[in-house]
Amino acid sequence: MAKPQRIPTGILYRLATKSCDNEEKMKRIIVFYCLLCSVQSVVAQQKLDFESFKTRVLTFHPVVKQAANTVEIGQQEVVKARGTLDPKLSSEIAGKQFKDIDYYHLGNSGLKIPTWIGVDFKAGYEQNRGTYLNPQNTTPGSGLWYAGVEVPLGKGMFFDERRATIKTAQVIEKMAINERELIINDILLEAYSSYWSWYEAYQKLQIADEGYRFALIRFEGVRQNALLGESPSIDTVEAKIQLLNRNFEKIQAEYNYQNAGSVLNLFLWTDNFIPLELEENTIPQVDATNAYTLGSLMLRSATIDTEKTPIVLQTVYKLDQLKIEERLKREQLKPELNVAYNPLSQPVGNNPFANFSVENYKFGITASMPIFLRKERGGLAQTKLKIENATLDIAYKVNELKQKELILRNDLYQMYEQLAIQKTQVLQSKMLLDSEQTRFNIGESSLFLVNVREMNYLQYQMKLIELEAKMKTLEAKWLWLFSELD
Repeated sequence: MAKPQRIPTGILYRLATKSCDNEEKMKRIIVFYCLLCSVQSVVAQQKLDFESFKTRVLTFHPVVKQAANTVEIGQQEVVKARGTLDPKLSSEIAGKQFKDIDYYHLGNSGLKIPTWIGVDFKAGYEQNRGTYLNPQNTTPGSGLWYAGVEVPLGKGMFFDERRATIKTAQVIEKMAINERELIINDILLEAYSSYWSWYEAYQKLQIADEGYRFALIRFEGVRQNALLGESPSIDTVEAKIQLLNRNFEKIQAEYNYQNAGSVLNLFLWTDNFIPLELEENTIPQVDATNAYTLGSLMLRSATIDTEKTPIVLQTVYKLDQLKIEERLKREQLKPELNVAYNPLSQPVGNNPFANFSVENYKFGITASMPIFLRKERGGLAQTKLKIENATLDIAYKVNELKQKELILRNDLYQMYEQLAIQKTQVLQSKMLLDSEQTRFNIGESSLFLVNVREMNYLQYQMKLIELEAKMKTLEAKWLWLFSELD
């Protein structure tokens, strides 16, 4: 952060060397300038450092809550899919009564238990009566208990829609967890960029304010020197132009800082999801140091498995879904052959198995198969092509990720080197400014040269701040590639 500067000593030197007739007036001017530059704001400032900002975003931002809900939705998808294995109670009653004739009355209640292996177990009670009852529905007066099993021996024996639904839901749950990482990663990248833009705007405002104070002090000093005959009046014109220019830059910096703060407000929320706004006296942290060295950056890059990054995993999970779909569609090519066997028992009193015999049963076989299987073969071919596309997409994304990582890493290498150079330039430009100021104090330089040196010093400071903010944004983008911002 830019530090307050002292009053240019050359101005005080020239003011102080005026004749004794103006000594008291000069003392008042010097005291005025000292107060102007040394008095700082007494308003207490509170800092919003980067780590505190990051914690608040991760804790309270609505998008982070939405990301958590995405995981919950994925978990409930598994619960819903497992519902296909829920036991099911059923009851069916039908009858016909006409002109006091009981044509028929049918009653059937039962329990069906699906299983993971595709076999369904059934049990129930059936009681039918009536004058015109279909003989196949005839039961004893006390009804019939039955229990049985239905087994697929063709399509659905090794894999069916029930198992496909559950496996797909499990993949969806993984995708939801991965999606959460991607959502949080994206919102953090936006938040990081906004914070460092706010940091940049604040630091530039401090530099612009510093430059304005330099120009104001110099203008007042030159004007007083001109009134005292110590310098030509034309120097006041140059000093005034410089003052107006610095004032313009300061106003622009103030607007930029306000706008950057407004953008940052988008990421500030309470625990009740109420938006917050920065207080006027809130400022960012005062420095921006690089998070890595050239060596540590290379070392960390070498330990990252690009094929397991969330960006790539999202497509990997889609491929897993397609493989489940392919397996199911392969199963559709088989003929449908289901066998059902239900032993029957007439209850006696409270004993439903008193008359149980293996010779009493209901038995059934259902079989079917399309002749050409065009629907099934076409669907399977489509899924195979989708799998091929997903596989190619994974290979492309892995390579794209590697190249983007290399580009960003090279940019960071360059940025770290540029920062080192820029810091040296700031120090050297400050040395030149101090040297020029000394020469000006003893009358060997001009106001123009002092202004030039001072302008260069301020510009180098501005450039340094820009590079620092850009460096932190580049570091965030590099981490964003691997979803490691949190």
